Amino acid sequence: MNNYDPVAKGIMQGNLGGLQEEQGEFETAKQSYFDAIAAFDAALLIQPDDTRALKCKASALMSLGDVQEKLSERQESLKNWQEALKTYNRFLGMEPHKERIRYIRDGLQKRLDNLDEDTASS
Repeated sequence: MNNYDPVAKGIMQGNLGGLQEEQGEFETAKQSYFDAIAAFDAALLIQPDDTRALKCKASALMSLGDVQEKLSERQESLKNWQEALKTYNRFLGMEPHKERIRYIRDGLQKRLDNLDEDTASS
């Protein structure tokens, strides 16, 4: 029997990334978030509609984007925030009653909209 749980692995990697980020270890945190996202992708290969994996992947993508922003990797951060938005939308398509996730998604959408306005006015 196989007890491997890629979602649990991803959550642990994401938590590690958060701790590393708090310590100012942004490059190391970035790798931990990449590892977390890879684990969530592995879970989604096994079960494409795993809402737990989708929610966690979106969160890890947001965190990765935040770290990349701190490292002045603007294009990469924007790409990961956009991917997080798509992932949250996919999650909400399956779990539309999850208001907390909708709130997070709406905040991310607002952030992206503000970035677009900043870019247009520059």
